[in-house]
Amino acid sequence: MFDNGSWVQAQGTTSWVYNLNTMSLKNGWYAIKARAWDGSLYSDIKSIYINIFNNHKPNVEIIYPKDKEKVSGKIIIEGISWDEDGNETIQRVEVRIDGGKWIMVNRTTSWNYTLNTKKLKDGFHKLEVRAFDGHLYGNIFSIKINVKNKKVPGFGFITIIVAIAILIAYIKKRN
Repeated sequence: MFDNGSWVQAQGTTSWVYNLNTMSLKNGWYAIKARAWDGSLYSDIKSIYINIFNNHKPNVEIIYPKDKEKVSGKIIIEGISWDEDGNETIQRVEVRIDGGKWIMVNRTTSWNYTLNTKKLKDGFHKLEVRAFDGHLYGNIFSIKINVKNKKVPGFGFITIIVAIAILIAYIKKRN
């Protein structure tokens, strides 16, 4: 019997085995009870206690910016991560842009990363984040950001403005 459930027959008699899949169970202490049957009577019940610890993948989420949000300049990407096994198990959180190299961010459960979008081309870029608990990486959480940096007038535009100013000054001087 497992933790006050129904009795289940094990394989074997004088030497027996029962396979218990713990992956669907919550972490914690459980009782396992065994008894034998000789065809007419049950033996005394013997119990042992086991502590089940299944390592679960940590979770992560991006709080800011939102999916497909327009961004420009330096932005602070903010997020949270958590682990069913306890948040102290989270060792690091990492981000990457457009499938590039993973970069470790500041802090773990409430984290942030500064991104200079001026180093990216205008348009959509994939932003991914993951957490690591020392054993497993959690699932990757991703969003797209829409980079729209304002363009600074180039040298050609400034040259035209200066030429117009000189022309206006020349015309005023002649009149």
